[in-house]
Amino acid sequence: MYTDLEALLYQAENHYLTPSDLQTFRGVATELQQRLALYEKLRELESDLFEALALQLQSACADASPAHLTQVLQHWILAFRYSAMAMLLNQPQFLQRRLLEWLTDIVQVHQMGAVETTASNLLLTLLVNRLSPEQIDLVRPYLDQARTTLLHPEVADLGTLEEVRA
Repeated sequence: MYTDLEALLYQAENHYLTPSDLQTFRGVATELQQRLALYEKLRELESDLFEALALQLQSACADASPAHLTQVLQHWILAFRYSAMAMLLNQPQFLQRRLLEWLTDIVQVHQMGAVETTASNLLLTLLVNRLSPEQIDLVRPYLDQARTTLLHPEVADLGTLEEVRA
């Protein structure tokens, strides 16, 4: 989960943590607190966020069938939830394993790329209008990872977030 925290816990088996170690621990704890607060906010926003997304997606993709739009919304609800959990855990691999490995095949089979792209863009715009820049900075890498893997699976190596960012 948090490699810095894990390393500190192993060090504490042999001796008390040094002042420097304690400072690192405080930093990790503060970051976890910020991530937890954002996770809770995302959970609270989900219903309103996806209602707005559904309305905007209907307008932007008027040619798409209601069933198609519903399926795309379901994909992005799952991607959103798993992105939020991966952000909370600070673990991009969680996102890959839990969602993207199987959802990529579904999106490709149904050839939903254009509507998925529109949904992704609209979702990010809605989030930017509802979250602080710091909160966007925490969650956006995971949403970008979901977008890259869903829309460009040939580019996404199903590896780590750092590989997706490169």
